[in-house]
Amino acid sequence: MIIEKIDNIAPPDNAIVKVKICGNIAEVRYTQRGNQTARIKKIDKNSYVVLSTGEVREFQRGKSRLDDKQSLKESLSRLRDYLNTAVTDIKKARWLTLTYAEQMSDPERLYNDFKAFNRRCRKRYGHYEFIAANEFQKRGSLHIHAVLVFDKAAPFMDNKTVSDMWQQGFVNIRKLKNVSDVGRYIGGYIGDAPIGELGQFPAGVQAGQIKVVDLKKGRKKSSTAVIKGARLSLMPPGFNLYRISRGIKPPTVSLMMNADADYMLRDWALTYQGTYRLADESRGLNSVISTAYYNRLLGLKEKALFEKLKREADKIREGV
Repeated sequence: MIIEKIDNIAPPDNAIVKVKICGNIAEVRYTQRGNQTARIKKIDKNSYVVLSTGEVREFQRGKSRLDDKQSLKESLSRLRDYLNTAVTDIKKARWLTLTYAEQMSDPERLYNDFKAFNRRCRKRYGHYEFIAANEFQKRGSLHIHAVLVFDKAAPFMDNKTVSDMWQQGFVNIRKLKNVSDVGRYIGGYIGDAPIGELGQFPAGVQAGQIKVVDLKKGRKKSSTAVIKGARLSLMPPGFNLYRISRGIKPPTVSLMMNADADYMLRDWALTYQGTYRLADESRGLNSVISTAYYNRLLGLKEKALFEKLKREADKIREGV
């Protein structure tokens, strides 16, 4: 697979784009597909046939989630989408981190402990929906980052009370202050290594090792991307990176002409645009993908500021 960043392209007005609305965040994706003949054909999830020879081969499976970078990237992307779709008002949300006092690496126990915690927590604070991301700590023990979403202003939750409900170890509760892109903000705490760099560690450091050593200076150094990548290597294949409650809704996805998308998002602020060329001869893939992200909250702030400046300019012109 070849992934190459190229200059941004402007989709024609009549081009069909995919628009994904995740609460206050919108993603617009335009794809140009080239013609290319595939060299393999998938038979099932485990095997494929080489079309030129008729040879049947098996797909190579990794030993951890880190080995399947595309699957990992898609999981992290879905997690961010769910977060942004669920949390449109940060006053209605609480962000919790739940850890174990002991060394604990059993995913099934993690699931059962969190289920019991939710029963106790909802009994005291009322119903909420949740999005919970499962992660390994530096020491290899599991912990949970959970966002609780209430249907009204979130109640005050103190660490001592919530810790008594968790019954397993340390608890940390935070408010989401001045956050307009919840998915990206919280996603930065879960697997926050650039997807193109996952598994690429400095010389002398292997996937799964947690301590990062600067060999030239002979001392430890902080490298968040490397440490996160190392934690991801601890996740076995099929490990559930996150869980959501039944009431969590997926983003809305629709196809429309680019001109219509531009009009619909005219008051949203453009926060990112990138264009990549993807090529894989074995699968017949040859595409150019342009993706743009918009933030409605930033757009409203910019619009409000513009209107304020306009009112002030009008007053100056009128001599007020």
